[in-house]
This record gives sequence, structure tokens and C-alpha cells, in this order.
Amino acid sequence: MKIFIFKDNNLEEGLLFSDNKITSSKLSEINNDDEVAFVLPNEVLSHRYFNNANLNIKEIKAAIINDEILNPGRSNGQLNVLGPVDKHNYYVIADEDKKLIENKLSKFGSSYHLISDAFLFVTLMKKNCQYNDSIYLEEEGTIYKFNKKMLPVLNESISNFSEKCLKDVDESIFYNYEHLNLSTTLSFATNKLAYYSFALCILSLNFLGFVNLHMTNSKINEIEQSKEQIFSTYFPNTEFRFAENHLLTLKNNYLKSPTNTLANLGNIFASIPNLEYIESFKQKEKGPNIELNLKIPNNELADVENYLQTKNIPLKLVNKKVLENYTNITYEIDAN
Repeated sequence: MKIFIFKDNNLEEGLLFSDNKITSSKLSEINNDDEVAFVLPNEVLSHRYFNNANLNIKEIKAAIINDEILNPGRSNGQLNVLGPVDKHNYYVIADEDKKLIENKLSKFGSSYHLISDAFLFVTLMKKNCQYNDSIYLEEEGTIYKFNKKMLPVLNESISNFSEKCLKDVDESIFYNYEHLNLSTTLSFATNKLAYYSFALCILSLNFLGFVNLHMTNSKINEIEQSKEQIFSTYFPNTEFRFAENHLLTLKNNYLKSPTNTLANLGNIFASIPNLEYIESFKQKEKGPNIELNLKIPNNELADVENYLQTKNIPLKLVNKKVLENYTNITYEIDAN
């Protein structure tokens, strides 16, 4: 696994660690197919340590947000808490920075290994350290980043971060950030017909009774093969020679259809911390409504359910089965 350490808050360039060597590089120069973990500036992905056995994850995240609101250095934008990583480590990130990350890293797919530079450097060194123009200090578990000009006021010696530590990185210390990025995940850029067939299939969920998306590797490989195979997969009752007329009809129908279902699905995806929790979503055989099947770990269940309730999404609980480690839930979304 390669490691890319961003040097700027705009996520344009940085240092690439690969084969025990570090080289300066721009993000645009990294191969899309490489397995890369990204080290973000702590100003973008701020580390927070929180350990309270009496609070659940939702309550911990709320407490962290409350602390951040009182922080005069924080912007007034919407804040999000990601995690936990290794039980007690969280990240605070602003909405605009989430969008920046997704925009910059979208070419690498819909799932990224992320970590803040502060958490990475101090964790690997097992002590406070300095790197380039910054120093990294741990206080009560949380690791902060300061300008190197602060060094004279510290009453302790600060070691330089050793880049040799990067070869010993344990993948488990990274946060697995996931978001829905269909255009990248399915690699439609090379095939316009494939793009329109799938995109129109998604955008027409409220009237297409045969859409059933399973984001699995086999499906992705299927989509990469050829436009005829893709069309046949999603439109099995239509011959490929009629594809152009069929897609045009779908487009016209979509332009006349309501869009509230799409907005609801967007809110649902945003509320689920891991897209792997979505088993499937498809239109019911009779009627326009969408059936959504989730498989959620029990420690995430309350967060997801409470978030969905705050969004006023017209969800109807069809089935809920709580097992030892996870819960199976089926919702019906009103598409009218």
C-alpha cells in the first residue's frame, strides 16, 4: 500500500511513500489503480480522542460537536464527526472539506483510507514530534497540530518524525471513508451508451420495476465488459437493437416524473456510514414505491435510525430482525 501525504489544504500535492522511498508528487500524477492511503492535514481532518464508557457512539459524536461549536477557531459551517477508529479516535470535518475530499479523490473510487497527519505521525513515533513546518502534540489523547514557531515556548524537546516509520503502518489505524460515486465506481467514461443505460435506470427508480442494484465486484466487472451486456442486464426484455429508442423513452418518462424519491435516497445514503450496509434497493413489483434492505451492525443502528427520522423521509418500516451482531431492516419509501 502506498501512502500519500498532502502538503496543502487544497489537496493538490504532497509526498508519495512507495517502495520505501518518498518522492514529491501531485495528486493528479498518481495512478488511479494504485492502492493508496491518504494522509490529510489535521486542519482538514481534525483528530479527536474521546473515551467515555457511559455514552454510546451517537452521544459521543454529539459531545464532540458541542465542544467544536465552542472552539473559536472553527468555521460556522456544518460539522461532521467520523469514526470511531480503534474505539476512541474520531475525526471532525466540515461539510466543505468533505466535498473537497470527495471531489479530489473521486478518481480512486468510492472508498478511501484516510488519516490525519497529526494522528499518523504521533501514533507511529509514540511521542510528540515535528515534521516540516509543523509540530504535533498529544494532550489527553487528542493530537493537535501547531506551527513550528511555537517550539521556543515548549519546555520539552521535540523529535523529528522519521519517515522510516511509514513502512510499519498498520492499515487498521486508517479510517475507511465511503461515499456513493456511481460514475467513478462503474467507470462509465469509456462508454456513453453504458453510462446512459445505467444512469437512466437509477434516475427512473420510481417507475422502473426491474431495477435491483447490487454493488458487487461481479456487477462492476459485468459493466466493464461491453455495452450490449450492460443493456441486456438491466433491460432483459428489450433487444439491444432497440436500445436507442428504449433509452430515449426512459429519458422522456424521467423528465415527466417526480424527483422526491431521488432526494430521499440521497439523504438515506448520506445517513449510512458504510454503503456495504445497503443490501439492495429496488422498486416493488406492484406500485411505484422503493424497497430498501439494510444490514446494519448493532452498534451503528441507533445512529442510522435516528438520522433517518430527522430527515422526514417517508419511510415505512416493513420488517426488522435484530440478531446477535447486526440487524436486518426493510423499509418502503413512498415514491408518490
